[in-house]
Amino acid sequence: MDTAVLPIEEGTNNKKQTNTKEQQRLVALPSSLSEGEEEDEGLLAFSEHQEEETELLVVEDDDTMPKRPKKINKKKPLLSSQPHYYYFSSHFTNKWTTRAKELYSQLTIHEISGSVGDLGTFIPLAVALARQNAIALAPTLFWAGFANVMTGCAWDVPMGVQPMKAIAATAIAHELTNKTQVTIAGIFMGLFMIALSITKGIELVNWLVPTPVVSGIQMGVGINLAIRGLVMIQGLSWWSEIDCIGLALIVALACLYLLREPTTPAPTTTTTTSNENEESNSRKTSSAPPPRPVGLYLFGLGLVLAMFHLLFAQATTADTTPQGWQPIIVWALQGATWDDWKRGLLQGALPQLPLTTLNSVVSVCCLAHNLYPEKRKTTTDTDAVVSRREVSLSVGFMNLILCPLGAMPCCHGAGGLAGQHKFGARHGASVVFLGGCKMILALLLGKYLLKVLEALPTSILGLMLVVCGHELAVMGWTVLAKEHQSSAEQGNIPRKGVVVALLTVIVDVGLHKTHYAALTGWIAYMVYGDGMKEYAAQWQKIRSGDAGQYSPVARSKEGSADPLQVT
Repeated sequence: MDTAVLPIEEGTNNKKQTNTKEQQRLVALPSSLSEGEEEDEGLLAFSEHQEEETELLVVEDDDTMPKRPKKINKKKPLLSSQPHYYYFSSHFTNKWTTRAKELYSQLTIHEISGSVGDLGTFIPLAVALARQNAIALAPTLFWAGFANVMTGCAWDVPMGVQPMKAIAATAIAHELTNKTQVTIAGIFMGLFMIALSITKGIELVNWLVPTPVVSGIQMGVGINLAIRGLVMIQGLSWWSEIDCIGLALIVALACLYLLREPTTPAPTTTTTTSNENEESNSRKTSSAPPPRPVGLYLFGLGLVLAMFHLLFAQATTADTTPQGWQPIIVWALQGATWDDWKRGLLQGALPQLPLTTLNSVVSVCCLAHNLYPEKRKTTTDTDAVVSRREVSLSVGFMNLILCPLGAMPCCHGAGGLAGQHKFGARHGASVVFLGGCKMILALLLGKYLLKVLEALPTSILGLMLVVCGHELAVMGWTVLAKEHQSSAEQGNIPRKGVVVALLTVIVDVGLHKTHYAALTGWIAYMVYGDGMKEYAAQWQKIRSGDAGQYSPVARSKEGSADPLQVT
């Protein structure tokens, strides 16, 4: 801190000077605190933004000896000129402005094509629930779009927002008899998922479920989705209408041709770099979108056929379309009774909890880890692309906050991620675009939403669902193949993992109960796959602080061995 003091003319005997003018000394003083004063730590955090002030002080000389220059501390009030919230809001605005620019730069034709990848699941379930009067369609579509936008901004992966299938199936089967019970089931699911994230229980679940079981869950859920799509198509006629089985077959052949995997370059002859070349090629294949936006072609064809259906179909006398403007915000808990709360918990939330925990958190994080190896966070303790605790919190708050406002219970399903990836999505821009479209449609169409969504051809939606399920099953098999290779390299019997995974698939496909399948696979792993030895060895590593992976089976580098470690 520099101060400039004009020199005082010195006399040899310290006598008074005979100048007729009064001598003046200009002292430059900074606006800082004087010595000995304690500086407030809270104000110092913002004092860096304050410009230092200097002022010229005139000190008159008199007949006495030169005195020490006076120090004047003048400082603008920080809190009145630049309040605290200015800095926090500025930082928040800059962060989201940067993210918005990234999303805009990532929005390509392939991202738009991939955004429709999970509509094969969303639209049929939403329409079925709306027909059962189990949800209000306009608020459901609006808040699902809002959740899509928030998800795409938070994560740079095409994480879908899908209906909770167990709750939807229960409502369609009339076990949940009204909208209030469906809403309450979603609220309880939100509370459960938040508790699992805060208490790190989701990490314990992830640590307990071995890789073959996760692979079996992915394959089982994928096969179930594909079967559901085939059943939708099977209910159509062969050729009597435009929306028919013949159309589905023609479009399916086109998809087989257009969605072919890109060819990878031939491996080099150098043995020392073969693994690196293989990993590099797999990353390029994973990150490269398909050469053509097939999802956009499919959905565009569906929209054209829906328009023809709406324009030329004969008007029916039994038109159940709601009349008047449909609000996008409703209080879904109005008139809730004790019986509604009990049925929502017992019939809705509890059957859904295992499916959401395994498929919408553990499985979807594993899938993102394998689909996007180039996005692994190598600078942190875990290299997971998306943290399990973050996903659990997202599902929890999404249902706890939005369900009372009219939203349908939703989660981040692995099928949605697989479908959007298959059709070309690689970034969060795809789901942001999809969410914006959902919100706009909910605001503009209102009472016509149900009629428009019902007009979309079942053959196209069913085929999209088959493609999503197929991609999820393929990724589950890929995880199993990596586990098979890892077990062979470690000298273990590769067949054990295959047996455990296929038992999981059989129970999942046969009973349509993911939690039964996971329990069966875990028991098979403990008995047939020497799981007791694996858990004992891993627990010893955790106690000694020398654990390399969080799972009893060595997965690809995805996290910590400690099931209670924050990820």
